Amino acid sequence: MCFQGDSPSVYRKETPRARVAHECIECRTEIPPGDRYELASGLWDGRWDHFKTCGPCVVLRSEVTAVEESDGCWGTEAIPPFTELFSAAEEMGFVCRLTSKRAMAR
Repeated sequence: MCFQGDSPSVYRKETPRARVAHECIECRTEIPPGDRYELASGLWDGRWDHFKTCGPCVVLRSEVTAVEESDGCWGTEAIPPFTELFSAAEEMGFVCRLTSKRAMAR
């Protein structure tokens, strides 16, 4: 399917340990203090933005990206845009994982 979207002109990704609670940009569950999470920061269209993703969603994003790469997508077009991970995963049939993740979010 290859994802469309703007690539950031500046980008940094790190995996800090949470000092306070955060909300995952994808599943909206809490990232509790002490947990590691992915922090992606970048400059998109002249605007700085930051996205925090919990560990399970980072794994799901990697799996979706691997499927996209096996289908011939490359670079940023193989990575689902932030906030679109679940719709992409549903289209690929990752239903069981999504169902259990959504149940955890409640």
